[in-house]
Amino acid sequence: MPCAFLMIDLDRFKAVNDTLGHPVGDQLLAQVAGRLKVLMTRNTVCGRLGGDEFCVVLRDASELGLIDRLAQAIISDLSAPYHVENHELSIGASIGSALGPADGGTVETLMCNADVALYRAKRGGRGCHAAFDAAVQDESGPKARLEQALQMAVAREEFELVYQPVVDAMTERVVSVEALLRWNSPDMGRLLPDRFLTLADETRLILQIGAWVLTQACRQVAGWPGNVRVAVNVSDQQALDPAFIDHVVTALMVSGLAPQRLEIEVTEAIFQRDPATARATLDRLIALGCSVTLDDFGAGAASISFLCSLHFAAIKLDRALIKGAALGNAESVAMIRAVAALAESLEMVTIAKGVETEPELEIACALGCGRLQGIAYGGPMAASEIERLFNRPKGVLQTG
Repeated sequence: MPCAFLMIDLDRFKAVNDTLGHPVGDQLLAQVAGRLKVLMTRNTVCGRLGGDEFCVVLRDASELGLIDRLAQAIISDLSAPYHVENHELSIGASIGSALGPADGGTVETLMCNADVALYRAKRGGRGCHAAFDAAVQDESGPKARLEQALQMAVAREEFELVYQPVVDAMTERVVSVEALLRWNSPDMGRLLPDRFLTLADETRLILQIGAWVLTQACRQVAGWPGNVRVAVNVSDQQALDPAFIDHVVTALMVSGLAPQRLEIEVTEAIFQRDPATARATLDRLIALGCSVTLDDFGAGAASISFLCSLHFAAIKLDRALIKGAALGNAESVAMIRAVAALAESLEMVTIAKGVETEPELEIACALGCGRLQGIAYGGPMAASEIERLFNRPKGVLQTG
């Protein structure tokens, strides 16, 4: 007996979330869930996949045209106006479907193929339903193929973490490591994040990938010396997701890692996109015992006064500032000196990022950076390589 999986993506929901805030967005999602439940029968079951994605499982899809009729009914009902806190909101829905076992013999494959069909539906103008078609899939563009591969990578956990040491400027001891993501694709080889993170963000796969990174990093570092911390980069979409704090708590619980050993790195983009939610997230992380680092300071529009209004544990300087200071750029020197002095007065640590050469190492230390990170002390490396650094005496790390 054939079954079917329908993947539903809400059109224009992000605009509601960005303009009216997450509380309104959450209420809107609750109304969407309510409308879906009304449409369900004994032959169907619905659920939320995460973010603004929902799904419907059709147990018996043998009736001709049943999948399309159900999809059209869902699109019609979800496209009717909503009323939330005196706002009348109009969104829509796009649906991709896959038929099992013809389009996939496993749950993961069926979900991936439904997602490929959903991509076609959205590309075709949104507000419509597209069924998976293997022939069309073969002719799809590079982005669609990459998206499908990334979806499969999430299901198969084709990712790994490497770690880059962060050392104390005075003792040269490893005090923390930054967890860095790599994708080991069977077809494309080992991919760096710049090849797939933008797509992961667009498709919201970043939420699943980010949760995996948190859990894996905490598990790895829990077995290392207790003074070593792990820094995990978090995208603005991930940090603003309502489930983010739950993911952090889960990662700490399953790994047994003390919260004080987890550092969450964010950029100023999170505070520009949703200041209220960003501040609330930061406060909740601190309440858990975790620390928060502002990454890439100097790369955007953040001012020094911005640092005074938030409770960061550390400030990580953008690579360009360190490079500029080493080349004698007066503005870079002044910025680093000012940030380091302010950080010290606020009991924050200044981290020099991307220290590669002896002049860069010397200027970072001279201007007051308390921690150093870069290939001068080792590039991204496997966990086994990091472990060999823990007990090295001062001065034996490579600095060139």
